[in-house]
Parts: sequence; C-alpha cells; structure tokens
Amino acid sequence: MKNSSKNKSPNNLQYYSPMIKRIETPYMDSKYFGFLDGNLYLENTQKTFVPSRIVDALANFWCLAYALDLPQGLLSLFRHGQPLPVIGNMGLFIPPFSILDWRLNIGQFEWKSVLMFSEPPETAPKFATLFPLNYELPFTKSGINSEIFDQIKKSGQRVDKEEKLIPLSLKVKRAIDLNFNSSISIGDIAKNINSTASPISRAFKITYDISPLFYRNQLRVFDASLKLLKGETVTEAAHEVGFQDLSRFNKQFKEKMRAIPSQFKSVVPTK
Repeated sequence: MKNSSKNKSPNNLQYYSPMIKRIETPYMDSKYFGFLDGNLYLENTQKTFVPSRIVDALANFWCLAYALDLPQGLLSLFRHGQPLPVIGNMGLFIPPFSILDWRLNIGQFEWKSVLMFSEPPETAPKFATLFPLNYELPFTKSGINSEIFDQIKKSGQRVDKEEKLIPLSLKVKRAIDLNFNSSISIGDIAKNINSTASPISRAFKITYDISPLFYRNQLRVFDASLKLLKGETVTEAAHEVGFQDLSRFNKQFKEKMRAIPSQFKSVVPTK
C-alpha cells in the first residue's frame, strides 16, 4: 500500500519533539511524537488477522486522521445498520466523546493522526465526519486550520455510531461524558436522570449497540493511555481515570489497546 507514512519522521519537524514512544505488538506498530504545545502526533500501522469489530470511544480530546490508498473491503464504519466503506484516500475528524463502530477485514493499513487537547475549532463539525482527500494533510501546528474544516463540511459524511435514536440514550451518554473518570456508578447516573439501570442500559444498547459500562470503560482506557504517554505512572493513570482496582484496569486496558499499560508508559514527559 502506498502511503507517505513511509517517511521516517513527521512533516515539518520544527513543530514536533523527538518521538515519545514506539509501541510494537503483533497487531500494531505505533509511533507517538509530541507537538511543542503538548498535543500528540501518531503514525500507526494496524494489522488484522481475522475479521474484527472494534468500537472506539474517544475521551476529552479531538482527533484528525487520514490514510492513503485504502483498498476496497478492508475497512468500514457502521451507522444506522449500514456499512460505510472507507476506501482510497480518506480523512476522518473525530470530536471529543465520539463513538465509532469499525469493521476490519484481514489485512494491514497505515494511518496518521493528531490528537488535540484543546477545544475543537468553531468551524469543525459537531460529529465524527469522514471525508475524501486529494492530498496528504499537513499535520503541523499551522496546517490544522479553517480551510481543512471547510473542506470537511463540504464533502464529509457523518459516521459516528447511531442506530435508533432514543432521547434517554442521549441523557445517559451526556452524563457519562461529564463523569466518566469519577466514582459515580451507572446506577447513580440512572438515579440522577430519574431512571433505573435496566431502562438506561436497554436504551443505550439500542442507540449505540454497546452498554453504558462498556462505553465508560472505553473512555477511561483511552484517557489512561494518553496520560501514560504524557509521563504518568500506571497507578497514577489508572486512579485518575476512575479505576481503583489495578488488576481490573490492566484487564480492560489489554482488551481495548491490545497492549499492557506499561508499553504506553513514556520516559519523555510532554508539556
């Protein structure tokens, strides 16, 4: 597959620090670099050995990603019960607290992304959006600008997970988004919105095809992985995102990231 990620380092290195971490497993080869302003740049090669479903739930950061020369049939997103093929040269904008439902066939693909911890620009879409590319995105501090978001709005397609929309599901998701790293239980969230655990779980499953607990754990694990990359210890990261039981944290992390937390631990703290 042709991909500019064959370059050994990101574009315009003056905007980056040296590589923070390289994570190699049978399923991925990920290289993390640090922006000088504390954000992150990622080059990733992902491998799939059996047809798989992966549900991503990003926490309190936004992401702009792209891949080039994706072959037909390798990768798709699911929304409203229908597959949305990801083919050719494609970009993807993902705002905070998005849910993405991926289907991966056997193969390998490469992608690049930036992870930004500021508020998304006002010109950015409110939902995860897939858009075609005619060129490699300039992932530099000055390259993420309003022109890119204008292009996304003109040619993009909404791709965040949603099946049958139920108002109760939106209330539950909003409550989890605000409290995912706290000790508040799913039962407490149900009480706070004048419901009980069973109805909110059922509604959430209908809308997003995952449970509220699964969603919260995904947010926690993603957030923990970034804290590790920024120099925190495994114990610090686990506790800050809401896991008090380290063995449970390790299990959840390994299931989601296909790596153990210590593999993400950086010895080069970012700002």
